[in-house]
Amino acid sequence: MPYAVVPPQVDRSKPAHQQPEPFLYAGVARERDDGIVLRGAQMIATSAVMANYLLVTYITPLAPGDDDYAFCAVVPANADGLRIHPRRPYGTIATSVTDYPLSSRFDEIDTIVVLEDVFVPWEHVFVHRRVDIVNAQWHDSAAHTLVNFHTLVRFGVKMEFIAGLATKLVELHGIEKLPPVQTQLGAEIGLIGAQIEALTHAAETLPLVRNGIARPNPLYIYARRSSRCRHRRAHSPARKPAKSCAAISAAPRRPRTSA
Repeated sequence: MPYAVVPPQVDRSKPAHQQPEPFLYAGVARERDDGIVLRGAQMIATSAVMANYLLVTYITPLAPGDDDYAFCAVVPANADGLRIHPRRPYGTIATSVTDYPLSSRFDEIDTIVVLEDVFVPWEHVFVHRRVDIVNAQWHDSAAHTLVNFHTLVRFGVKMEFIAGLATKLVELHGIEKLPPVQTQLGAEIGLIGAQIEALTHAAETLPLVRNGIARPNPLYIYARRSSRCRHRRAHSPARKPAKSCAAISAAPRRPRTSA
């Protein structure tokens, strides 16, 4: 079941109840005897266009005073007032399956979900006006850990595919013995792949046990997330600050010489 759990990109310095409009974030517009009425928007509902139901709640922490936004509910994808706005599929720009074998067939489309007074009956509401429970549902339970463990495993599978593809490409070009190529394959792809595999194995074999229930160890799962961020920063192209118009106009110029 896809979930829409991230609010729109608005002023993140303010909590939900202090936004300039009351329902930029998805929230409970009103209550009825038989349920609640939702209004607002949520993001990153992956594959919502192919779903029958959506889980709508918050994974970003809510603040005191956000009671009207503290809910967790299941909403039918065909509910009155529910609109799903997907990004453009990669398949629409793929010229052929041969040239784009993955993006033309295996696209997971992220969407924005807009709720315009969508009614949800009480039997589909799990949390209502409880900021503490909404904040705890991901982290006090194993939900967030399990979701990210799935991500870790998925990254490992993708790295195996990328490593195999890269190795095949350099072999076809006959450059597998060149030192720069070996450095790229070993120091970059090989290192990242080995790191993911080691952390996945550690999370499995050294589980965190609470109340007699074992879960993958979050220490190793979130270590990978942290190292991924550092790796991205280390390999991002350095950007030089742009000169202002005043600085450009004040720069010394060469004197003109007559021909």
